[in-house]
Amino acid sequence: MPDLKSAIRQLHRNPGFTAVAVLILGLCLGGTLAIFAVVDAVLLRPLPFPEPDRLVTLYNSYPKVGRARGQSSYLNYHSRRGAIRALSHLAALQHGTSIVGEAGSTEATEILRVSPEFFPTLGVQPVLGRAFTEAEMSYQTDSVVVLTDEFWRRHFGADPTVLGRTVRMDGLPRVVVGVLPPGFRFLSSRARLFLPLSVDPDVLRVERLHNGGFEMIGRLGPGASVAEAESQIDAHNEVMNRDFPQAQAVADGGFRTVVTSLHNEHVQSIRPTLWLLQGGVLCLLLLGAVNLVNLLLIRCGARAQEFAIRQTLGAGNVRVMGQAFTETLVLVFAGGMAGLGLATVAVGLLDHLGVEHLPLGSHVAVTPRLVAAAALASILLAVLAALPVAWLGLRARLGGTFQGGSRSGTATQAARRLRHGFIVAQVALAFVLLFGAGLLGVSLKKALELSPGFRADHVLSGSVTLPWTHFKLLAAGVFLGVPGAGLAGKAMEGVLFDVPVFHAPTFVVTLVTLSAVSIAAGLLPVLRAARVDPMEALRE
Repeated sequence: MPDLKSAIRQLHRNPGFTAVAVLILGLCLGGTLAIFAVVDAVLLRPLPFPEPDRLVTLYNSYPKVGRARGQSSYLNYHSRRGAIRALSHLAALQHGTSIVGEAGSTEATEILRVSPEFFPTLGVQPVLGRAFTEAEMSYQTDSVVVLTDEFWRRHFGADPTVLGRTVRMDGLPRVVVGVLPPGFRFLSSRARLFLPLSVDPDVLRVERLHNGGFEMIGRLGPGASVAEAESQIDAHNEVMNRDFPQAQAVADGGFRTVVTSLHNEHVQSIRPTLWLLQGGVLCLLLLGAVNLVNLLLIRCGARAQEFAIRQTLGAGNVRVMGQAFTETLVLVFAGGMAGLGLATVAVGLLDHLGVEHLPLGSHVAVTPRLVAAAALASILLAVLAALPVAWLGLRARLGGTFQGGSRSGTATQAARRLRHGFIVAQVALAFVLLFGAGLLGVSLKKALELSPGFRADHVLSGSVTLPWTHFKLLAAGVFLGVPGAGLAGKAMEGVLFDVPVFHAPTFVVTLVTLSAVSIAAGLLPVLRAARVDPMEALRE
């Protein structure tokens, strides 16, 4: 306690030194903690589901034709259910958008179409009502919906009697059968409504085995491994491909199904960038620590006579080191509090900078782990900064080489060498950061200057959100009616309007239809050509 009071008095007597030191630590710690909050939320924190390490994702890979990360077909999902012993649960899902609301107050809302096993696979159950059943997986019986907690509170005022009420989606009423727990979100999806994954029976034909269009997730059984799941799926694929008409083409593409951790796969693209940023701010923090040590050494040199007198009067080594550590700890604690405050502000600002677009970016927040990281970093900084100062204080008595009465208060040759060493380290770290930032800037400039391989001038892209069940050709017509536009289409898996890759007749019919609309668009307004009144279309 006496050391603590003495440390506070010493810092209060030198407000300029204290302010500069706290500012340096606050800025360096604040930046480091802000980036750590992102790294922790995206890379380190497990997924917010029960036993997240058992969750996996499955996708088809065709590496020899440049498609290392493809999707799965519905037939893949249907045939694997119950056939892969290493997986206790298997689910399929499909992202989409729906027009929600009554005429005059509609909005485009992201949705997820999911199979009945989706919620059991994640280990999540609705807090109200139920999830989907097998009987609701057809077009005739899929008129049900499960709400997220956010949608339930916003549109129904958290009414506990919401079950049985309807939500109008794409002009069709759907009955509410369940409400999900607060905060539930599937990875980075912004879906607020969940629908049954109803499909046409045609997708179960063997010709559709490699059509893609769906995502698959699973849960490993107790004691099962990813390697076991992949081995069993490989054997299953071999059997399924025997009846596939283009089995040789698929084999030539290097086809295989990859099973990997759901978390790792989801953040794979952003992992190197985040670790690079974390390494950069750690260098910045180390630079700030070296800067702080230099300031403390200069201040220690000015107090050299005080240390020498204290030791002459009988103060032991432990006492001298304890005082130096206490003063540094108080200083670093103040800097740590300032850094945590700056990190809190920075995390709040990240929401306005689009952090939610990162994988799992919506989970970035000030958490107890962040506070613990701030405390740990402050303690380590205090120890590292106090050791050189304490060593210099001990040298005052042992060497007896301080210059009494000097205006500059410079210390011995050893003290000067120590300060010079830290100055060299500080400059070296600064150059590392400077050159690293410069190289990143040059790399970004060159990447932006790369040719995309096509002429981008006079090329526009756009999107129209309409009830897709009624207006497939109308959506194409909107683009085709733009003056100067010669071709329009919706690209999905490389095919116009969800046309099956291996179903040539359907593709030809669709292409001819679009061409006819294109010709008509040059003579008549698009909506008239499609014989749909625009207001009626939107009211639907």
